[in-house]
Amino acid sequence: KMQAKMIRYNILTSYLLSNVPSSKYEVKFGARALRTSLTCYLNLSSTLDDEYTNDAKNDVAPSSQYKKECRMKDEIMAYMALLHSSAVLRSEETALPPSSAGEVTSSLMEESGSGWGALLSTFCKHVVASGNLAVAGSRGGHNNNCHQSLAEKYPRWKWALTLACLAQEGNFQGYLKLLKKGPLTVLSSSLTAITKEEEVDNARFLLLARCCASHSLNLIRLGQLRRYNHSFGKGEKVSGKDLARLL
Repeated sequence: KMQAKMIRYNILTSYLLSNVPSSKYEVKFGARALRTSLTCYLNLSSTLDDEYTNDAKNDVAPSSQYKKECRMKDEIMAYMALLHSSAVLRSEETALPPSSAGEVTSSLMEESGSGWGALLSTFCKHVVASGNLAVAGSRGGHNNNCHQSLAEKYPRWKWALTLACLAQEGNFQGYLKLLKKGPLTVLSSSLTAITKEEEVDNARFLLLARCCASHSLNLIRLGQLRRYNHSFGKGEKVSGKDLARLL
């Protein structure tokens, strides 16, 4: 829990101090602190499913604390995916000089690679692999429920993955719309109302997720502007107000 707080703090700090002169704030120190806190969290959460494995053997339903931990891991994995997507977009932009290792947008998933495929590789390493341990410990019909719950426990990460897909495809308009909308946190079939705590948690996540995505917004707008440049006729006048609205 403390590492998750450190991650949120470093994300917010990096965003708020992004325009501060380097003489007052070194971006590379903030980037290093963020990567360190993310690495520590993933190492500590690697045994998250151990308790669930013991419960599954005894056909005991997951505790509320375990569900909170899974929700928190979903949140952190989503932040990683958004930051890594920004890093990939930055590395693919040939009009700008190569990014340095000290930037926040540098790759956060070096062990899994620096491309788009690292998103799935990291998820398989830190979630699917540990989740399979819990599934292996289950019995009978409870096995299918374990597989199903593993897919449903990470809606925020899937939302971040969808954003990455839209960016990779060049669907920047869809990217901006989905980023504004946020993840679907409540299923339409659910009869349980959102608590105040969950509402605050959802608002905090969307705020920090946008902070992570802010590192790629200028790149997204640049790509969108290039597409508008191909769409509009030669010499066609477009007002600055309309262009600002489109971007």
